[in-house]
Amino acid sequence: MEALYHRIASDQRIRRYGLPVLGVLFGIRALSTVNAWLSQRALNHYTPNSTWNWKKEIVVITGGNSGIGAKIVERLAAKGVKVIILDITGPEKPHSAPNVSAYQLDISDLESVRTTCNRIRAEHGHPTVLINNAALALDATILGIPMHDVQKTFAVNVFSHFQLVQEFLPRMVENDHGHVVTVASLAAHGPRAANVTYASSKAAALAFHEGLGLELAAYYNAKRVRTSVVLPAWVRTPMVQRLVAHGLKAPMVEPDIVADAVVGQLYSGNSGQIVVPSSFSAVTGIRGWPHWLHQKILLGMSESSKEATVSAMNAAGEEKGTM
Repeated sequence: MEALYHRIASDQRIRRYGLPVLGVLFGIRALSTVNAWLSQRALNHYTPNSTWNWKKEIVVITGGNSGIGAKIVERLAAKGVKVIILDITGPEKPHSAPNVSAYQLDISDLESVRTTCNRIRAEHGHPTVLINNAALALDATILGIPMHDVQKTFAVNVFSHFQLVQEFLPRMVENDHGHVVTVASLAAHGPRAANVTYASSKAAALAFHEGLGLELAAYYNAKRVRTSVVLPAWVRTPMVQRLVAHGLKAPMVEPDIVADAVVGQLYSGNSGQIVVPSSFSAVTGIRGWPHWLHQKILLGMSESSKEATVSAMNAAGEEKGTM
């Protein structure tokens, strides 16, 4: 080994080319580390928060009875955290944990949301964590989707975020303590054909997340109230499974992976942007890519999923026709 070391040290080619390359790689690594550190500090408004006590925190999560939401609930419940589920459907299996409560609720119904939030405060206290996870995805072209479906999608995927934050954020601001998690999608950065309604709603959810963080710092001086956004790619949830059943072939992320990332972010006590899988992080900059490349990627996604999407849309139309 010592002989090999001396050979490398004396090799003129390595000294001439290898050392500069190593220097560049080290520099890139150092810049990446500094960039991550600065980004983390900026997202948290340069304000640390060590006030978290998970024996006392109260988490409200929408869409907590299936998919990603159910996995998040499962993990938080196992840690003894008090969790309150808001979902239009019942659980896939009954919740046995004493620290989990559930309210059946259509979060697109503003009056029902207001009434339920009053019940939550009366029965459990003021929530300190809000996870806006529930979502509606309807595959249809812009010309083919009924306007009531567009309105319903935005009511679930966007408007509910506004109302639930209006309900629960004031106490978080008052205490300068809390965390609002927005489950968006990588579709927020680039739609595919026949999925424009969903992608538009997720782009709005992403803008909501970014604006919320700015308002907390600039208008309310609540710099310890954290905001995080989750940007998953294709996740194996009931919404996506219908496309898979009709032949969609795409890399899938398991709900457990997304749930682990969300719970990890909560326990870090920090704001953040979570891309799942992390190898897709570059997609968040797609709008800054050359237009030819941007369009090539989005068109390729649209064409590769077209057959499965059309098949799923036809099947959905047949189901409506038999109802």
